[in-house]
Amino acid sequence: MPAAITIEKLTKSYKGLLALDNLDLKVESGTVYGYLGPNGAGKTTTIKILTSLIKPTSGKAYFFDQDVTKEPETALINVGAVVETPEFYNYMTPNEILSYFGKLRGLKNPEIEDNSSRCLKLVGLDNWKKKRIATFSRGMKQRLALAQALLHDPQILILDEPTIGLDPRGMVEVREIFRSLKKEGKTIFMSSHLIREVQEICDSVALIDKGRLILSNTVESLFEKSDSVDIEMKLVKPPPPEQIALVKRMGGIESLTQVDPTTLRISYKGSFDDVVLLLKRIVNQDLKIYSFKTLQGDLEAVYMKMIRESVR
Repeated sequence: MPAAITIEKLTKSYKGLLALDNLDLKVESGTVYGYLGPNGAGKTTTIKILTSLIKPTSGKAYFFDQDVTKEPETALINVGAVVETPEFYNYMTPNEILSYFGKLRGLKNPEIEDNSSRCLKLVGLDNWKKKRIATFSRGMKQRLALAQALLHDPQILILDEPTIGLDPRGMVEVREIFRSLKKEGKTIFMSSHLIREVQEICDSVALIDKGRLILSNTVESLFEKSDSVDIEMKLVKPPPPEQIALVKRMGGIESLTQVDPTTLRISYKGSFDDVVLLLKRIVNQDLKIYSFKTLQGDLEAVYMKMIRESVR
């Protein structure tokens, strides 16, 4: 089976400004793929090209073996999408909205009714299906957007910030929805700024900055290949400057940041055995430590390190 999504040398230029620069990506079928990057990195531009809202300057993008840049109607038949912040007509109800979208997609009335009921139940809006959208919170509109993306039972979901506006409970519920969809064999490609959510949900992740791909790998592999570790250390009281200077000079320390008066963040190059020795050396400096933890398994630490390297 071909990859669910294949992007080849995708480039988008706006009056000489490169929003995407020869982007290559491959998303395997049946996986949840996280698409990360700072504001202005090119995430939404990529998604708009994939959903045929804008045309690329050059390059190609495929859903399975269909080129969306040349055959958008055929390529997008099996795709559901939520692009940017969803908005709906406030005077309508979820049932009416899904009926409208169902007819646009060529579904028959019985199929629209059955699918609408299933999707609204899945996203937790079945008790609100006859309520006016004017009464909905931002998070509820996000759930409704997910329901319309699922209405025609697509094999691929393209989601731009799918958990934005959701409270912690809503995020947990959406996470469970994604896991359920993955079990059904669906492919989910999602952009997000919520790095910890991506770490919980996604199998693989890509990081872009200034339109260029910085890395693409499984979440697990990112941590296995890292040759350094971020350490967070909390102290009983603020350390004097001379003690911080002594710690900075210890071998293997790439950087030390005083996050707040009693919290130090250390980037350390070395194995976990080396980290044990580092802790002993720091304790010998009479620093009163009450918390010392590594952030090696934290996608946020990897993300920040790669962005810093990209900037340099």
